[in-house]
Amino acid sequence: MLNLDVQVQERIRLLFDIFTRLGTAKAVVRYLRRADLAPPVRPLKGPAPHELAWRNATDARVLNILKNPAYAGAYVYGRRWAAPEKRNEGGKNPTRAVPREQWEVCMLITVEK
Repeated sequence: MLNLDVQVQERIRLLFDIFTRLGTAKAVVRYLRRADLAPPVRPLKGPAPHELAWRNATDARVLNILKNPAYAGAYVYGRRWAAPEKRNEGGKNPTRAVPREQWEVCMLITVEK
């Protein structure tokens, strides 16, 4: 589902257009930084609802947007699984990426206009 904020929609579309034209996430980051165009993010720290923020383009931020199945019109569950073998001394529960064919749910969403 598209974000209701038109500015967010336009920035995400621009990011994908730049990626299509330039071919790499790094090039997208460079372009956004030079143009002083920050991608939108919703920090997940603190109580919900999470407010929208505009943060500097980074490799990780741009890759997260490009790899997010929601922007391709899909709902997925199970992209990452718990990886207790990677647990560190901080006690955090690390995860590991799972191949697409092993995702538990992958549904294409169609939106009628």
